[in-house]
Amino acid sequence: MKPTKEAVLAHAAALAEAWNEGSLEKVCEFYATDAVMLSHTAGLISGRFAIFEKYREENPDPKLMGTIELEMLQSHGFSAASSGVSLVSAIFKWTLTKKDQGFIGHSLVTYGAREGKLFILQDASIGMEIQDL
Repeated sequence: MKPTKEAVLAHAAALAEAWNEGSLEKVCEFYATDAVMLSHTAGLISGRFAIFEKYREENPDPKLMGTIELEMLQSHGFSAASSGVSLVSAIFKWTLTKKDQGFIGHSLVTYGAREGKLFILQDASIGMEIQDL
């Protein structure tokens, strides 16, 4: 699978669906095993398992993970013909609603294909709590 804007949109929709189901395991399957996340709350996190642990620490009860909405604001494709590497970077606006709390933020995500499947390779996110719900 070659990373395209359409593939990234489908990937993001499936990730949001997994989040909204409360399945951290499914969410983390969207990340490459060596993915890197840069979080304003936890700093630099390396590897799918560490990303899973971060999410689990922040969401100990899967029933209370809330509902996330993702909106792609921009995307760019990159490819190096000599190496066959093809990547897409995308900027998302996200909104997370949890019971009586709301959060809004942005993520810069890099996607790449491995073994015929699209994965998140890098995820840098910032967000803040919304005061009025």
